[in-house]
Amino acid sequence: MVSVKWQKELFRDVEIDTSLPPYYLKGQLFKLTGVPPERQKIMIKGCILKVT
Repeated sequence: MVSVKWQKELFRDVEIDTSLPPYYLKGQLFKLTGVPPERQKIMIKGCILKVT
């Protein structure tokens, strides 16, 4: 489970499956935020996750 910050909102305990490719996470984030996957930047400990 992870916490997701977006604008002024915090989504706690978002379940992710680490065995799936990162674009599945972007699909989950789209459902939460409405931000299209191609416009998302995922930061983990200050680094941007590169999704190909």
